[in-house]
Amino acid sequence: MIHRRQTHSRPAKGARVGPTFHDWVLGLPWVVEGPPNLGAHGVRTFAVHCEPLERRRLWLVTGIRESGRFDRVDIALIVPLVVARFIEKGGLGESMSPMPAGHVLLGISDCVCESPPDLEGLALTAYGYALSGE
Repeated sequence: MIHRRQTHSRPAKGARVGPTFHDWVLGLPWVVEGPPNLGAHGVRTFAVHCEPLERRRLWLVTGIRESGRFDRVDIALIVPLVVARFIEKGGLGESMSPMPAGHVLLGISDCVCESPPDLEGLALTAYGYALSGE
């Protein structure tokens, strides 16, 4: 019997980002963590800071909580708009806010947050774009 994983485009509400995810992110080359909280309790930001390539770009935010449209988003990635549309079509996330240079802040859906390989794959996508400068 083939089981199909249910996908939905709503960003994660109940999933919590575990410390192992943050440790994994910080283990990537040239990843630095931003200052704690940035005015919001529990929010953590991660950027690529690669001097050899002259890159410094935010690519990951965890612990976001918003009222209204999103009750809770634990993981958001910054990716080019074209990539965000592709991820949204797959039901893996939902655009939250436009960002500079044709990028978007994309909330990741529950189904991705519950699957470490899928979450790491999407995180590596955002990381790759940040590192490439696109």
